[in-house]
Amino acid sequence: MDIYNPYVNRDMAADSWANDGGLNDFQAFKPYVDEANSHIAATSVANGIRYAPVYQAFNGPSGIEDPSSKGYIFIDGLHPNDRGHTVIAGLFKDLGYAPLR
Repeated sequence: MDIYNPYVNRDMAADSWANDGGLNDFQAFKPYVDEANSHIAATSVANGIRYAPVYQAFNGPSGIEDPSSKGYIFIDGLHPNDRGHTVIAGLFKDLGYAPLR
């Protein structure tokens, strides 16, 4: 699976780095998430391994949706809650994985 950004809204409202050309934290951080997910996708495809597109499910096609707003994030603000885990499980089910028994 690829990775999601749980901090979209918070990062859009913050500007933590002085010498970043005026970018908010989301604008500064998003290229790194995109690069990591591109690597996951390329490595998966190159090895014939399908992966769960959690980033798109949680952050939307453009990556600007906040998964907390969708109700996918636990109270700690980072990890998926039951609803978020259900989304992730559905993505894995779509890949052919079944629950362990």
